[in-house]
This record gives sequence, structure tokens and C-alpha cells, in this order.
Amino acid sequence: MAPTQGYSFQKLYADVVADDGTVAVLYLTWARFWRGWYGRASVERYHPDGRLEQITLAGPAKPAIEDSLAIGAFHFDPPAGAVTLAFETELGEWQPGGCPARGLDWAVKRARTRATLRLPDGVHSGDGYIDFVTMTETTKGMKLKTLQWGRAHLPGRTVIFEELTLTNGDLWRVGLDAAPDEPLVAMPATIELDAAGRGSVRVGSTTLAVTPVRALHEGDALDRRRIPGLLDRTVARILSGPVSQSRRLGRALAKRDGEVSARSEGFILYERVTFGESR
Repeated sequence: MAPTQGYSFQKLYADVVADDGTVAVLYLTWARFWRGWYGRASVERYHPDGRLEQITLAGPAKPAIEDSLAIGAFHFDPPAGAVTLAFETELGEWQPGGCPARGLDWAVKRARTRATLRLPDGVHSGDGYIDFVTMTETTKGMKLKTLQWGRAHLPGRTVIFEELTLTNGDLWRVGLDAAPDEPLVAMPATIELDAAGRGSVRVGSTTLAVTPVRALHEGDALDRRRIPGLLDRTVARILSGPVSQSRRLGRALAKRDGEVSARSEGFILYERVTFGESR
């Protein structure tokens, strides 16, 4: 992806949810100021007992993800030992149009993967997901208010949803509901989740009854646990302003056209983010 002049922020998000409820997220982020890129890489590992572990990696010098997507692996060699996220694609790329926020592009690079994260102290395998966000305005400049996002991987089926609201009242809701042999097309989405993360999500002809299992993160999205370095944290706060995040792991029970099948339940990873004065 060719860099633009001035400010640009790009972020790759890749997750894996293991059968035991371990959740791991690989982040690769780059911020461009005038002519230079500032890169950062990390893994967040959420243990079933509630512990959050932050693993800092060497950030790539500039955005370059296509080679890793093509070979199905992201690899790092920190001093503590090799870190590799390998994946097999089960559902490919999906990029819904119509986002009302100027300067924001959200692209799902892999809607569903079978992923394995190898860390120096263990291996976690499960269903995964990868997306990529590009911003050519700061979150303040885009006038973001709230974001709701989630992905549910059910046996043989994947549901993804996003709802974005702006401070001017613009609202964007979009979703994906697909099996491996079906086309990836944008569908209307309805999200009705309460403050505890319980409720329902409807995408296309599928309705998910969502029950939270545990909170993974509650509060400041840019706190010291997640961004240990003072410089990194300061830069992030300058660019985004106050950001609050509620991220949860839950269980989703799916109904298609009102019917519950025998194989219709799985993990859902979902979150709500609020920006600035809307915290």
C-alpha cells in the first residue's frame, strides 16, 4: 500500500480464540508523520483465568502485510523466543462499502481462519480472523463517537458485524453471514446488546443470542497494561484522545430463519468503543 503524504495510521488485527477460551490478538500498527513511519507490534493474550499478558515485538519499519497474508504466517524473533501466528484461510477477503467517516477504510482480510499462535511458552490453536484499518485522519478529525464490532465463528458458519456512529448523527451498520461455499456480501445488521454485553445480533437471516462469558478489557483502551511504553502511550493519546473499550468473549447461539440447528453455537468475540466526550 503506497503511503500518503502527511498523517496516516494503519493497523492489522489478527486474533485466535482457542477451545479452552484463551484469546490472543496480534497487533501491527504504523503511524506516518510527514515522511517517516513509526511502527509497533504486540500480542495480547487473555488467559481463561482473567489474566492479560502483553508481549512486545519489534515493529516492522513500514506497512507490509501482503507477503505474510499470502504465505499464511506472521513471524517474529524477539529475544525471549520466536513468535509465529500461522493460519489457513477458510473465508477470504471482504470489504463492505459505505462507511460515512471521512478518511477511514476497514477491510476484512480473512473473515475466518484456522489459526495457531506459537509462543515461547505455549501454543494456542482455534478459529481466527484478520482485518486491516487505514486512517488518513485522526479519530478526532473523523468525529467518531461509538463503534461496535464482533465476530462469531459457529460450526460451518461465520457472522461479522460492525456499527459506527459519528458525532453528527451518521450511523453505519453492516454485517456478513456466510458459510465457506457462499459469496461474501454485505448485509443489514441489527445490534441489540446491553451494557453487560447480553442481547442479540441479527445479520441477514441469522440471529445470534449473545451471552457474555467474561470481560477481556474494560476501561481505557490506551492504558499502561496494553501500551507499557510512555512514548507509545503518549503518541496514541495525542492522536486519538480519550478512548474507552469494553471487549468481551461470549457464546453465541444462532437461529437461521427462526430455526435452531444442532450445530449452531460457538464463541463470539465482540467489543464496544467510545471516543472522546462520548465516554
